[in-house]
Amino acid sequence: MNRFVPAMVAGSLLVLLGACSASAAGGAAGPNGAVLRSSTQTVQAGPVTVAATWEDEGSGLSFHVKLDNHEIDLDSVTLAGAILTNDRGGRLPARDWAAPAGGHHREGSLVFSGAPGPFLAGARWVELSLPAIGPNSVPAMRWTLGTSS
Repeated sequence: MNRFVPAMVAGSLLVLLGACSASAAGGAAGPNGAVLRSSTQTVQAGPVTVAATWEDEGSGLSFHVKLDNHEIDLDSVTLAGAILTNDRGGRLPARDWAAPAGGHHREGSLVFSGAPGPFLAGARWVELSLPAIGPNSVPAMRWTLGTSS
């Protein structure tokens, strides 16, 4: 019986570690009691790395967008044409991108017009579509929402 004790302890530790990993991957609390699967999305648009973080999942439609590269001057880039959509066909336009000039590195808040409550109510996901950066299109970034229960 004593030879089974180390195997039982090792098995218990694996189960415990698995449970901790699963809860950490669940995501942060989001709008209307939803759970965000990941609050930051990162994609490549040619040489530009685009990272978008949902700034205030609990109350708004604001994203911190960071552009980073070593080839393109980003000072003339505007994200005013950005669109936020949901799985129900809802679409919201972006306001002006509040991002100071920064050459090859630029970041700031991108806020969407519209009431967050109706837009997010019952949504399974939201998708951020940004305009092209230079000659490169930006793949859409999607945040999956789920219920917290």
